[in-house]
Amino acid sequence: SRYWRVRVGPFPSRLRAEETAGRLAREGFDVIIVPH
Repeated sequence: SRYWRVRVGPFPSRLRAEETAGRLAREGFDVIIVPH
């Protein structure tokens, strides 16, 4: 599997990170969201 680490900052960044994570998950990545 390919891993994609997403750093999450303040609230607006979290929304963008989750959108990105959802898109990557559909493309077959295992997404790890890392709290900032």
